[in-house]
Amino acid sequence: MNVYALIMAGGSGSRLWPRSRSRQPKQFLPLLSEQTMVQDTAARVQGLIPPERLVIATGQDYVDLAAAQLPAVPREQIIGEPGGRGSAAGIGLGALLIKRQDPEAVMVVLSADHLIRNVAAFNAALQAAVEVARQGFLVTLGITPDEPHTGF
Repeated sequence: MNVYALIMAGGSGSRLWPRSRSRQPKQFLPLLSEQTMVQDTAARVQGLIPPERLVIATGQDYVDLAAAQLPAVPREQIIGEPGGRGSAAGIGLGALLIKRQDPEAVMVVLSADHLIRNVAAFNAALQAAVEVARQGFLVTLGITPDEPHTGF
């Protein structure tokens, strides 16, 4: 079973205004390193998932920006959602694309705006999660929360 990563790169850039704006939201800015957040996310999994098995879900207005920042990802793997319908819609659309390409695929969903300091530990956890998913289970990776938050 091949592993595909769906990178969620949606959002309009309103939360980090004025740095992040509608023409270039935070996922397409270099906020945490020399690379943009979406580039960091793709690079984080490059040893596990090749670029041809990355799918990027973003807004229709950001398809060209995503393609420019991720030239190794095939253009047809960059999904431009016509309107903001939330994460579930983007995940569903990405899952359909992946299923059409590879019905037996294991899909990993990643957010383009997460800060992951220990990439080796993340990749080890991701690899372990993939092995469990290959057995037919749904797996969620996360961190221990340090405060309540109702936004997720």
